[in-house]
Amino acid sequence: MERKHVEAFLAALHLTPVIEPGDKPDFVLVFDGQRVGLEHSELYDEGLQKNRALVRRFEALLGEEMRRRGVAADLDVNLYFAASSTFFADNPSAMRRLAAQVAAAVLAAEPAVHFGAQTTLTVGPAAVRIHRIRNLTEGPFAAVQPFWWADGKEMVRAAVRAKEQKLGAYREKLGEVWLLLVTGETWTQTADSVLLDGFQLSSSFNRVYLLDLRTGEVKRLDDNAPADS
Repeated sequence: MERKHVEAFLAALHLTPVIEPGDKPDFVLVFDGQRVGLEHSELYDEGLQKNRALVRRFEALLGEEMRRRGVAADLDVNLYFAASSTFFADNPSAMRRLAAQVAAAVLAAEPAVHFGAQTTLTVGPAAVRIHRIRNLTEGPFAAVQPFWWADGKEMVRAAVRAKEQKLGAYREKLGEVWLLLVTGETWTQTADSVLLDGFQLSSSFNRVYLLDLRTGEVKRLDDNAPADS
């Protein structure tokens, strides 16, 4: 997985070094004989990581509740919460009640949802989007999705400071070391590159980059960066 992130990062910047896997740091990039260390870190929202198992449980509960009530098998149902929401972790006892409420709302709305169309409802803390899919016979399906992303400044700062603790050992072997931060691959990676426009921080790394896998965009975040990077 780390290698895939590095390849996507280099492709976005149109860089073609030789990539050597390492340990301290994670990779070494060889540019015409110059060796540059590359440390890799994924930006996770710790609160959402703790929330994740409960979210999966809720998805299963909602699927069971919809099938029990006879919701049509060709419906795809998505619940949208704020990306920073810890509703499930904070309210584990409310999951079954919310699943019942959502299933009842979906069943009531079902007759008005035509093939290829979708309907959006609000049930409790969530926006519920119902989509009818032609030839879908194994549903109804239930999934929880983030509704919006976070700017991630504190997440970035924490990740950079944590990685800087290891930088001294890297400097013994390499004159230049970069840090690659990755977001957007899972819904618990909420930092959004768009919301980090204009954000920079001081770092002991020579360069700090953010790769947002939602868009494939790479941003340089260290305050040594040229103005247009």
